[in-house]
Amino acid sequence: MTDISANEKIIDIYSKGDYPADALSNFYPHGFTIDGVVCASMEGFLQSLKFASVKKQRKVCASSGIAAKKKGKRKFCWKLSGNVHWAGKKLSRTGEGFYALICRAYDALYADASFAAALHAAKLMQYYVRSVIASRRRSNPKVNIWKERNSLDCHGRVAPSQ
Repeated sequence: MTDISANEKIIDIYSKGDYPADALSNFYPHGFTIDGVVCASMEGFLQSLKFASVKKQRKVCASSGIAAKKKGKRKFCWKLSGNVHWAGKKLSRTGEGFYALICRAYDALYADASFAAALHAAKLMQYYVRSVIASRRRSNPKVNIWKERNSLDCHGRVAPSQ
């Protein structure tokens, strides 16, 4: 994780924020492909992890924004078990396999030109892209599918401050 200097500003990544904050949100429709599955947004991908069915995962991955969030809204099994699913495999939410999957998803997302442009815009505005989780949201791993620590680590690999 990168330390933030006194000269850097933290961007509050929020889907209803101003550019580039909105374009860095999980809800923004940046398309990417991971393991042959086309994802319309990071939110669609993250919500898909709540489903064991590969067919259902593909459907959820095809959505973005609030529609993606709603598809996973009532799926609570992962909170009780601590497990999520991808491509027919069960993954512990706290395991290295899950962390590696999320980082691969972000690596795929970084290939999207509009996402890369938003990261570049944040750099030009001297923002440190601290997290894809807005400050107003909880980072409790029992509540959110993606912990802030992991988000900071993955984003930090290509954060504009580097």
